[in-house]
Amino acid sequence: MKNTKLISILFLSIISWSSQAQTKNIVSNPINLNYRFQVDEPSRREAADPVLEYFNGKYYLFASVSGGYWSSPDLVEWSYIPCKTIDTIEEYAPSILVLNDTLYFIASNSPRIFYTTNPDIDDWRPVNAKFEYDMTDPAFFKDDDTGKVYLYWGCSDKDPIMGVEIDPSNGFKSIGTPVKLIEHNPEKHGWEVPGKNNDADRNGWNEGPCMNKHNGKYYLQYAAPGTEYRIYGDGVYVGDNPLGPLTYMENSPFSFKPGGFIGGAGHSHTFQDKYGNYWRVSTMVKSVRHKFERRLGLFPAYFSEDGTMHTHAVWTDYPFYIPDHKADFETNNCSMNWNLLSYNKPTSASSSLPEFDSKYANDEQIETWWSAQTGNIGEWWQIDLGKTMEVNAIQVNFADQDFTNRASNSYVFYQYCIEISDDGQKWEPFIDRTQNMKDMPHELIVSDNPQKARYIRITNTKDMEGKFSLSGFRVFGSEGGELPEKVSGIQVQRNENDKRRFLLNWDGQANVTGYIVRWGVKKDELKSATMVFTNQLEGGFFNRDSPYYFSIDAFNENGVTHPVRIGIDGLIHDHVNGLLSNLSRFDIQIVGIAEKDKDLVQRYAKQYGFDMSIVYSTVEEMIEKTKPEAVCAFNSIYDHLHTVEVCAPKGIHVMVEKPLAVNSEHANKMAELSRKHNTYLLTNYETTWYPSNHEAYKMVVTNHEIGDIRKVIVCAGHKGPKEIGCSQEFLDWLTDPVLNGGGAVIDFGCYGANLITWLMQNEEPLSVSAVLQQIKPEIYPKVDDEATIILTYPKAQAIIQASWNWPIGRKDMEIYGVTGYVKALNSTDFSFRLTEEKPEIQEKLSPLPALENEPFGYFANVIRGKVKVATTDLSSLENNLIVVKILDAARKSVKENAQK
Repeated sequence: MKNTKLISILFLSIISWSSQAQTKNIVSNPINLNYRFQVDEPSRREAADPVLEYFNGKYYLFASVSGGYWSSPDLVEWSYIPCKTIDTIEEYAPSILVLNDTLYFIASNSPRIFYTTNPDIDDWRPVNAKFEYDMTDPAFFKDDDTGKVYLYWGCSDKDPIMGVEIDPSNGFKSIGTPVKLIEHNPEKHGWEVPGKNNDADRNGWNEGPCMNKHNGKYYLQYAAPGTEYRIYGDGVYVGDNPLGPLTYMENSPFSFKPGGFIGGAGHSHTFQDKYGNYWRVSTMVKSVRHKFERRLGLFPAYFSEDGTMHTHAVWTDYPFYIPDHKADFETNNCSMNWNLLSYNKPTSASSSLPEFDSKYANDEQIETWWSAQTGNIGEWWQIDLGKTMEVNAIQVNFADQDFTNRASNSYVFYQYCIEISDDGQKWEPFIDRTQNMKDMPHELIVSDNPQKARYIRITNTKDMEGKFSLSGFRVFGSEGGELPEKVSGIQVQRNENDKRRFLLNWDGQANVTGYIVRWGVKKDELKSATMVFTNQLEGGFFNRDSPYYFSIDAFNENGVTHPVRIGIDGLIHDHVNGLLSNLSRFDIQIVGIAEKDKDLVQRYAKQYGFDMSIVYSTVEEMIEKTKPEAVCAFNSIYDHLHTVEVCAPKGIHVMVEKPLAVNSEHANKMAELSRKHNTYLLTNYETTWYPSNHEAYKMVVTNHEIGDIRKVIVCAGHKGPKEIGCSQEFLDWLTDPVLNGGGAVIDFGCYGANLITWLMQNEEPLSVSAVLQQIKPEIYPKVDDEATIILTYPKAQAIIQASWNWPIGRKDMEIYGVTGYVKALNSTDFSFRLTEEKPEIQEKLSPLPALENEPFGYFANVIRGKVKVATTDLSSLENNLIVVKILDAARKSVKENAQK
């Protein structure tokens, strides 16, 4: 028998949500800019009415009265560029236009226009502008299909949003007469009514227009009802012509964020990044010291299949990531799925000003804050998380208490350190900003190496003229406990006298941080949402004549109760019965099935009672129509690659049935796609959920109770797939050397390769050799039905016996160490002998804990961030890449021996 060396290949580890490779592109709102202090009283920071475009390889962001603008290569790190050459840089609501190799600038209250070909330097020059209309909140738009350029404007509680074509070659002179495009309509559109809860008896301000074109349609967006309110949002009108007529889109406000740490998602600019993804940069509200005390936010946006415009806003003051590729934002909101650990936890501080108690630094309201009595070195604030938790990120939001800074002395370099502790007595350094020289009032600090901590303390390390103060010290990570219960007792009341207003109530829960209320004008499109911290929501921001549908999810430090939307790719693998038999579970929701065999579909539909309306012929169509978050593949092993090729670019997670792929070529392509698009790619084995295997692992690997491993024997198999009654559609591909990659060597050899790689902590064997036989060629003429694989390691040997010829089905494992042995006889029967002097002990084991005892709940909890996949785990991509390499080497060994 000839040994085939299994060449070691350096695989990049899967990009997990907390991996070091990803810490560089994770952000949270508000955007962490050096917001400028204003020239007038009171001292406050401000930036609002943003516009952002990609130009010559960088993003350029402009905002009202900021004395300059910002540039970024990636929408993550921003550099401020002070500007003196634009005379109107201190005006409100700027707009920019990319035209060929030139960037143009205009702002409110002036027809003056400036241009540059290099915005990295302050060298703007005036255009001989001929635009002849007074306007506020201007917005440029270039129609890429026609080459025509338009200007829109409007900022009033009476006047409409206007638009006109302009001629850049003739000083931007208007062509024709301006057209009224959006009139005030608060009697129909509740969100256009001002007041903290849309409850004032007057017109709001319609303002901040923005025009985009998508699939031949023109989308004119506008803001209402006022920049000082959390309910500040954006609506949209759509039409076939840039100057109308336009029709109101009933899901308005489509950009809306009244809840959470910071509210507001209005007066926005919609742009595409360099990969073609849509984003919205918006005004967010603080408005305590002055109604124009504002910040900026960044939100993923998308157009659904029917052309409706949507914005992901509800989770964007939690950490989310900026993709480095074209992503499907309809199915992927870019959330890191880290949970908030700090809300309303016990706090203490070195000192506190009256009315600025330490509890206001973690109450999830940017409008309130803690302030120390001084700005001296040594002032500190501390939080007790209640138990030890894993910390992935901390967002530090400073409050600038008693600052006197003005525009001429605008920037503040906070310097501090953050420490962690298990007992509140012994502290270890966690984050060092003692030498910081950047103005970062809203920094999200993501740890390359997440740490476990119960107590966290921030200490001032630089004397300052104002007070050391925090409007939000927000800790993100995982707690590892139970999710809240499913929300019950939902009651929806629509005000009969004012149908713009709704009142929602539901049963409150003790173990919650808050609730996510979702709504939409279509039953299957609940795309708008808000976060609340009580079990009630009263809102007046609805459209009088629109129908509405609602759902409510509870969330806490462990995640959200809403089910993971699962699609199924294929019904030709008999293991699909395990999923279809659990259609009523609350943690997952089967939203679509892809299967071209209609007879097979009808058979399963009759057996399990699912609706045929969720069935599609292809996975592409199923994904397009149902928008799953994840897909479980029950197709042939060969087709696993196609599933990942379709799903990964759309940000959809995939779990396949064992093994990962038919060969390493397929497996490596799948891994590359998963890593590139930040998706999970898991492999499911029945033996992963055996408590006996996990007890063996604990004794052998974790506790080292039998010394170093010397030999492992894994036996897996049964009488044969035909003999035990597998379905014909399953047999058709399972016994095909292309679609399955082999017979018993693949079907059952993968179990041993998976378990042994797990025990060896992903160490690759030095050599692989195999014997394959066809004992029943009359039944299985194309593939082997008996396989033995031998793996060698520097100080150990492993044997995999895979068979379609066992008289009795078995999946068992024996592990021999230096001093003793451990045997996992089946899923629950377990025995061990630790030394020669001690007798063998036999045990009957209980099932694994709830999050670890079956594949589909595990998959859902991984997606929700409740379970982390270690690289050495049985389901992990890293383990299963090695499994496929072992199976490749085994088949290669047989071929090379046959050629002798």
